[in-house]
Amino acid sequence: MIYLTLDLDRINLRRNASREANQRAISGRRQMLYALISLVGQKIIVLAEFFVRPLSGIYEIDSAWALELARHTNEILREFRNLTKADLREFCSISPEQKRITTGGSWQVYILFAYRRKIHSHMESCPLTSRLLSGNKQVTSAMFSMLKAGSRIARHRGPYLGVIRCHIPLLVPTGDCGICVAGEVFRWQHGIPLVFDDTLEHEAWNSTKEDRVVLFLDFVRPFPFPLNILNRLLIRLIGISPFIGRMVRKGF
Repeated sequence: MIYLTLDLDRINLRRNASREANQRAISGRRQMLYALISLVGQKIIVLAEFFVRPLSGIYEIDSAWALELARHTNEILREFRNLTKADLREFCSISPEQKRITTGGSWQVYILFAYRRKIHSHMESCPLTSRLLSGNKQVTSAMFSMLKAGSRIARHRGPYLGVIRCHIPLLVPTGDCGICVAGEVFRWQHGIPLVFDDTLEHEAWNSTKEDRVVLFLDFVRPFPFPLNILNRLLIRLIGISPFIGRMVRKGF
């Protein structure tokens, strides 16, 4: 019986070792596939931008919906205040690409949806905000964004020309807190939407002793036909990409 027990132990050890080796191999293949898909996706985005950048200013950007949304600033802020510190995530822990641009403090987020890929539990936690956004087919991404006191987001460019950035300021500290887009400095004002092209070089800072919070939104950039169809297709492809999938999984 002793020998039989020892043999069974050896078999179990071999099985466990084999299982762990298989899991490492699968993980390695997934990482390689993720890297390959990300590289191909980046090339497609760069190619698309090369062709559509000259056409990006043809149509005037309609942000009237943002003014309507901003009428609910205080209600949206109340929903944000209902969140706990544990609900918020360091953005760099969800998207490691953000680590290189966040300095001096922290940039925390609470994602509702990214490129139309929803985090249902988060949307259920913010029913009013989710309802207001769900009725707008132009908005592709939405999250609460907190730039902690003493934090800075270094100069960078957004990855995709097909969307426009919008901030609905919820909490704006008094003092040196702002954003610079293509060399022009803006100051957030409570309840007043700030719309800008995030593919232009920009940076943000909060040198005060209080936190800054905005409702961070991306919405579809208007293009002439058939580029508008291509743009929505690319937004859809980005939404189902491993990059966004990883963000959604880590955003819980």
